[in-house]
Amino acid sequence: MKGTRTFAGTIGRYGLLLSLLTVPLVMAAASVFPSWQEYNASNTSIAGVWISTQQNSPEDNVWIWTETLTPLDNTGTRYAYRGSGPNGSVHEGMLGLSGVRVPGQALGEFVQTGEDEYYFTIICHAASAIPEENAHGELKWVWYWTGTAHLSEEGTLVKDGLWQFYNSVDVSPDDSGAVIADKDVDDDGFPDEDAAPLLCGAWPMESKRVELQPQAVKETADFYY
Repeated sequence: MKGTRTFAGTIGRYGLLLSLLTVPLVMAAASVFPSWQEYNASNTSIAGVWISTQQNSPEDNVWIWTETLTPLDNTGTRYAYRGSGPNGSVHEGMLGLSGVRVPGQALGEFVQTGEDEYYFTIICHAASAIPEENAHGELKWVWYWTGTAHLSEEGTLVKDGLWQFYNSVDVSPDDSGAVIADKDVDDDGFPDEDAAPLLCGAWPMESKRVELQPQAVKETADFYY
């Protein structure tokens, strides 16, 4: 009887293992995994990598803003956000905040609030140039970008947001001598509680997804190896 029980237990364990292995084998046999073209066509998640391009004036260069949205759970309702601009500008003299490098890293979260609607809050900082003694650059701006987002019918990520800028140093916006006090007195990287923004303004943005691409035919390149 003992040998029978042992044999039955062994069969049970290996039977479970075989059943677990059967699932991926059946999936592979049924070709349920999409091709990269099919994946591009059917991708309806906001997770992924996105790029937005904007041009403020004909004389200005096109500005690029890159974004990454990463799921924070398996329900598709919360996403971590990271954004940055590889060719950001330096603002000279804006509201008394001269020489500010814009932008730094932008970090935030998207939370689903409807069938195809997300509310987001993103925070970013801007600082002066690194001093010659290699000390940390002085933090001059803290800004929030808040609003809603959705996927358009064309598959772009559309954001309707509001900028909220807070000065992290005392500023004199004009020649009157008036001073607007630092709104991040404790320098913790967040605006002080109940501090009013120095500047508010709408900033909508539409971003295109970075899709999977075919390999190039290297012989058609200008140079190849």
